Amino acid sequence: MLYGHPTVKPQAIIEDLVLNSSEERDVILDPLSCSGTTGAATVRYNRSFIEIEKEKSILIFHKTG
Repeated sequence: MLYGHPTVKPQAIIEDLVLNSSEERDVILDPLSCSGTTGAATVRYNRSFIEIEKEKSILIFHKTG
């Protein structure tokens, strides 16, 4: 389990989605943040993000990296 979560999505696919569906400085909503792949892609491409995750331990990991 990468980042403590069993359903990690491929980074390249998420990056393509972010680049093709948003512009720089947009805010991306990730209602099922899981491993944080979308958050990482948004930061890499100068977007902001809001993530929602029901597992508190995973959100703590995202904050501390």
